[in-house]
Amino acid sequence: SSFGGTGMLAQLLDYSTMSPKTNGRMSPHMTMQGMNGHTMYPDHMMSPASHPDWHHSSAGMLQQMRQTSRPETSRDHHIPAQMHRDELPLLACLHRLNRGLNAKGLTFSSAFVLYDKDMERAVMVEGMVAACQQHGMPLSRQEIESLFARLARCSTSGRPPRIFFEDLDASLQRIPEPVPEIQWAKDLVRAVDKITPLENVFSSLGRESVHAADLQGVLSKHAPLSDTQWASLLPLVDKHLDGTIPWKTLLQWAGVQTSPP
Repeated sequence: SSFGGTGMLAQLLDYSTMSPKTNGRMSPHMTMQGMNGHTMYPDHMMSPASHPDWHHSSAGMLQQMRQTSRPETSRDHHIPAQMHRDELPLLACLHRLNRGLNAKGLTFSSAFVLYDKDMERAVMVEGMVAACQQHGMPLSRQEIESLFARLARCSTSGRPPRIFFEDLDASLQRIPEPVPEIQWAKDLVRAVDKITPLENVFSSLGRESVHAADLQGVLSKHAPLSDTQWASLLPLVDKHLDGTIPWKTLLQWAGVQTSPP
């Protein structure tokens, strides 16, 4: 049977006097029948005024539950296709990144871990650029961003793109060792050096690092490089974050003798 307002008040009064241990409050184990016929517990009848934070905290909990109820899986990403052998510029950038990490005893994971904010073994583009700058990786910002754009996963849930360490590792496995173009590039630099000592030419510029156009001009002085040659050479060359090329590092990489510092 259902209770009217008078009946409900009478039952409340009866419960409040049943046990002196409740001090006028209902025991948490007591129940009563509400006007709609459903069983009501004491917590259901608590006044919001007596618990001002209750509504705010519960709303916050519900919002958090909605946000964390289902973690992202691989199905929530547009996973990039594997890199192909004809993507030489990007393969060369990845090869140089890995070489730079190995020289400092680092891996993708250990180098980028500080920027893996969500602890998912992935970083956003700003984190990747910052990590490469922190560890002095021999890539320009443009190269880092191009590598990120090629290998990052785009989330279908609207989250910013991230590059996952496992995708970097998988792409690295597809790079042949040794890379044939690397030996070709070294041979080209040494061939020019035999005609004109490159250390003297670069030293005359008065800078430790040169722009790509400067390098192209020096190497093309005696035998102009074709567009294909230059497009193949440039991705193989170490760079600073601003895109300039440390020419002494280039010569040492190619096996050209340079004066001691």
